[in-house]
Amino acid sequence: MKNLLYYGRAIALAAALCASALAAPTATTVVLQATPASLVNQQFQRALPVKLSATVLANGHPMPGYGVVRFCVTGAKLCQGSSLIGQAQWSAASGAVIHPILSVGTHSITAVFAGNGQYAPSTSSAQTVAVQGAHSVTQLTATKTGATYSLTATVTGSVNMPLSGNVTFFNPPTTTPLATVNLGPSSKSLWFSGTSLPIMGSEPLAMAAGDFNGDGFSELAVAGLNSNTVEIVSFTNIASTIHLPGIAPMGIATGDFNSDGKLDLAVAESGSGDVAIYLGNGDLTFNFAGTFATGGYSPVAVASGDFNNDGIPDLAVANLNPGMVTLLAGNGTGAFSIAGQAPTDWFPYALVVADFNNDGKLDVATANYYGFDVTVLAGNGQFGLQQVAQPNTGVYPDGITVEDFNGDGKLDLAVSNQYSNDVTILLGKGDGTFNPTPVSPGVGNSPADVVSADFNRDGIPDLAVSSFGDNSVTILIGKGDGTFTNYVSYATGNGTTPHAIALGDLAGLGFPDFAVADSGVNRVQTFLDVPAATATATLSNVSFTPGVHTPAATYNGNATYWKSTGETPIGASQGASAGQRSRISSLGFSATGSPAPPIFMR
Repeated sequence: MKNLLYYGRAIALAAALCASALAAPTATTVVLQATPASLVNQQFQRALPVKLSATVLANGHPMPGYGVVRFCVTGAKLCQGSSLIGQAQWSAASGAVIHPILSVGTHSITAVFAGNGQYAPSTSSAQTVAVQGAHSVTQLTATKTGATYSLTATVTGSVNMPLSGNVTFFNPPTTTPLATVNLGPSSKSLWFSGTSLPIMGSEPLAMAAGDFNGDGFSELAVAGLNSNTVEIVSFTNIASTIHLPGIAPMGIATGDFNSDGKLDLAVAESGSGDVAIYLGNGDLTFNFAGTFATGGYSPVAVASGDFNNDGIPDLAVANLNPGMVTLLAGNGTGAFSIAGQAPTDWFPYALVVADFNNDGKLDVATANYYGFDVTVLAGNGQFGLQQVAQPNTGVYPDGITVEDFNGDGKLDLAVSNQYSNDVTILLGKGDGTFNPTPVSPGVGNSPADVVSADFNRDGIPDLAVSSFGDNSVTILIGKGDGTFTNYVSYATGNGTTPHAIALGDLAGLGFPDFAVADSGVNRVQTFLDVPAATATATLSNVSFTPGVHTPAATYNGNATYWKSTGETPIGASQGASAGQRSRISSLGFSATGSPAPPIFMR
């Protein structure tokens, strides 16, 4: 009788547990707030970051447990790549907060809670943040024809948003305008300004970007293969150096592994067969949390993601020998343990993590160096991985990035191929399989890495590819259908041997910059995205009295740009184009958040 009672209770308990497991997740609500910056960066004349805070509520109270909150461009088909403003780990103690610097323009932002199994996903209402006040520069030239002059004002904007409005011409000291002329059509341009910073480590092959101190700027974590170090590099200097317990770091990833609101580091130590974890202090310094075995040899790439939907970051690691991916389960404190493994083709040299089949569970794709292909592994939400595709690439694929290149709401892949000197574009079908495009855009000699961002701000993802064989970086501009135009190639210098590329807002202007690890000369080279717009206004048949005059033109600004003035001296004996000068007569920035008060920028 006692046995029957015992078994009856056991069955009832099992049934209750099963019912609990099958119960629908608790509904959640996400509240998004945008807090303006209250300080001004006087040195660089740009805004300090906006604070985006998301609160995840369950039953009217902050949700217990953990989870990932993504801050996205409202209305984007996928919150990935250029549509992802940033993400943060949620905990009831630290919330979910990021500090991005937003570019000039109007931004509609939504916070998305990914869910964690016990609590359901949810999305906040959209928050609008309008940033205005880009500076402009006006230059004036004068051309003499007979007895009269033509005055041409060329206005250049500091962002690639269209210039509009008008220009007022006058002849100081007279304050009465000569005339006001509307600007002509606005043209946009894109170029990158390069700077370099020597590092102390030897042969940097791996690099990751992240805002490690919450100031809105991206810093770089640079791993030295031969020095066994990771250096934290800011825009202007080396902030700190980490001496690794293992050897030969070849992969590095960021994530908030202990849910304290501060970015941490995971370093794949190829010579030690493990991953080293460093927990960030929020001030560009880190504390060692331990090394964790990968179950293989030569781990060369690592990425962060939540593979069992418990809201805690896990890791995916590519091991060269044997060719396999190891999933390491995070426990929320910075510790990890092996939770799953799956084979790949020969020598998985790079990997990315994303949901390729749109089932809400993270998958993995590896670029297999000696396999000439990509292995796509579908995740089951419980650390299980199953191969679903193995599309071919070019020869010796060694870099991979993920984006929606043709705007169909399905994730695609771009793979750099070291020996065939091109990039394979694989268009996703939305089920984990891919179709290659007919043409693989060519790049420099021996490409090593590839990243994706919308560099020219046309809403279409572009590519940047490093090539160590000819010391170059190639920018490929996306057409929106999965094809690309070779836009420009930048020389990095003889013997630089550029390898890893990392994306981030390095200059703090709200634009996607990138950095290249020059392994041949032990330095980091940054490429700062410098967009511009140009328009002109011309006033013809202007007569001046004999003598020297200094006519001026003032661009009167618009909702995006502040006004500026240019001037040029002319005289009866000087003929055409007697020189030019420009000055910014009014320079300032302002931004408003809805419903937040103004953000002041300089």
